[in-house]
Amino acid sequence: MPAIDPHFTSLGICARCAGPLAVDQRYCLACGERRGPAPFRLSPAPESAPAQRQRHRRVALLPAALEPPSPRVATAAVLALFGFGVFAGTMAGPRADATLADARPLIVVRAPAPPIAAAPRPAPLPEVPAPAPVTPVPAPAATPAAPPPVAQPVVTTPPAPQPKSTPAPVTPPAPTHPDVKHVWVIALADHRFDEAMDPASATPYLKGLPATGLLVPNYYAVAHGSLANGIALLSGQGPNADTAADCSTYTDFVPSAPKPAADGQLLGNGCVYPASMQTLPGQLTGAGRTWKAYVEDMGNVPEGQPASCRHPDPGAADPYAAPRPGDAYLTRRNPFVFFHAITDSPDCATGVVGLDRLAPDLADPQSTPSFSYIVPNACHDGRDTPCADGAPAGLAAADTWLQGVLDPILASKAYADGGLVVVTFDQAPTDGPNADARGSAALPPAYPNAPGTTPGGGRVGALLLSKFVKAGKVDDTEYDHFALLRSIEDLFSLDPLGYAGRKSEAGFGEDVWGRSPAGG
Repeated sequence: MPAIDPHFTSLGICARCAGPLAVDQRYCLACGERRGPAPFRLSPAPESAPAQRQRHRRVALLPAALEPPSPRVATAAVLALFGFGVFAGTMAGPRADATLADARPLIVVRAPAPPIAAAPRPAPLPEVPAPAPVTPVPAPAATPAAPPPVAQPVVTTPPAPQPKSTPAPVTPPAPTHPDVKHVWVIALADHRFDEAMDPASATPYLKGLPATGLLVPNYYAVAHGSLANGIALLSGQGPNADTAADCSTYTDFVPSAPKPAADGQLLGNGCVYPASMQTLPGQLTGAGRTWKAYVEDMGNVPEGQPASCRHPDPGAADPYAAPRPGDAYLTRRNPFVFFHAITDSPDCATGVVGLDRLAPDLADPQSTPSFSYIVPNACHDGRDTPCADGAPAGLAAADTWLQGVLDPILASKAYADGGLVVVTFDQAPTDGPNADARGSAALPPAYPNAPGTTPGGGRVGALLLSKFVKAGKVDDTEYDHFALLRSIEDLFSLDPLGYAGRKSEAGFGEDVWGRSPAGG
């Protein structure tokens, strides 16, 4: 049986200082007295009595609160101290919202943040009997990454404004044609210029007109046949075998080619041109202007027959080829009814009317057409053949009729407001002592639809009356019916039709217009 250490009692009380001992405690925490023998039987060095008493006194005076803390407590204390520092720094720094409010806006380009490596878990500390106070060693600070680049706003400096150059004022070209608003064409028949203007001729009114207008002696018809010249004036088409013979039978024109040939000529033969054929009246209507044909005796028809746009039945013989008692209307002198574009349109009934409608239309410039074509009947057109009722004919009758028609026109407001009157003859005689087949130099050498014929219908002359012409003068320039069509189209800004579009067929120029285009 082992011997019991005399310094410790069986009740767990140190035998030396009477301090309490735990059952598994080897040393007295108060005086350091060992419980039981040393494992290696080391005998302690003898201690003097005064030293023992001094040691016992120090141990007895050590308070329990100053005992070293455990490792867990020390770690918690360090973390709490670190958190307090972060909180205090946040409170002492400037407010984030105030800083952002005062900061100037920047455009920042964020670079992708580098991946954050997980911090290694600290290894657990071994338990020691009496650990010394541990000062936490902070982990080595990671080298801070380079700050992401900050994009600076791109400032584009606008180019300095260049002084605007002031363009030089553009002077619009002066109009080459006068501001004519109304044109009247009066077509007499079957006389050449020398006859009509001969001093011995019975035409006192006609011969006195050049004093107030412009005389154009070298004005030519384009073919023989009243109808062929009238068609030329309205469409620019040359004659064919039927139109040159005045179309005694009212037949349709039969084209021999699907498209017009050179100079816009429709090849073929016949009297009434297809609806596809363009005409001056159609051009005027398309341009928003008006036209009328004032044909004497148009309305002198039996009751029940149309009083306007009178023409034979299709394919029938012309019943109006010669004058009749009380009705001297001649179909061949009315070229408007030889175009389906006119006869098949409602415009024919309102546009091809009797001569009695002229005076009412002259009463107001608004009701006066832009283009008027005036045709006397067979008793008043100048032909020498007496009328069917025995009334006198020839130039004397034509001169009297002309004065009765022309004076109201010259006295109208429409004429004063930009009017132009052209008086001419459709052709010269084809036989007799006054026969004439000459033509202007501008005419083509031959007509494709009338082979073997020489273009030209005689020197018929023309008289122009207007405030725009050289009054009292004589113009020796050569013109013809195609040139007259071209002049009218020029005045109304229309495209020339047929032979009127040939380069040689120039319209009236400065030789005719003696005043400024505006009429000053």
